[in-house]
Amino acid sequence: MKFPLERRFPEEISVLEDLFGHTEVQVRLPRLNDIFNRAENAWRNYVAQIPNGRVKYLLIAEAPPWSVTGVAPQYVLDPSSRPRTLMRALRKAFLPPNGQLKSADALAEFARQSFLLVDSIPFAMDYSPKRGAPNYDKLVGLSARSFLQETLKSSSLVWSSPENS
Repeated sequence: MKFPLERRFPEEISVLEDLFGHTEVQVRLPRLNDIFNRAENAWRNYVAQIPNGRVKYLLIAEAPPWSVTGVAPQYVLDPSSRPRTLMRALRKAFLPPNGQLKSADALAEFARQSFLLVDSIPFAMDYSPKRGAPNYDKLVGLSARSFLQETLKSSSLVWSSPENS
């Protein structure tokens, strides 16, 4: 079930407004919801590819990148997205050198190796100039409990132990 971010994360939206301003967040909410829903769908599709749902490697990222309406969101777990910095780094870490796989094939290989990427914040905003702000830390803390933990709990993932690796 898809709930708008403002209903699902009201306290986090309030902190987001403290960071970026009420008007900017309210104007962006429709697009934030769209990017969030697309990222959630891509994440669920990716998780379904992890063999037996067993995770060996976990990378906690910040948030899906912002894009304006009319521009396709570029999310690392979306096979139709163009490779960005994070995808290039993941390819270096998990794929053989000079492996020129299509994004869908690269994602399938990451999943085969039991790699999971999860976002810590559900809002696609540019946090670069805000990371030093006290409200940024508050947003990360709130989102870690309301979004990150709930995302991990609600999935069918199994955490690999060193003995099972």
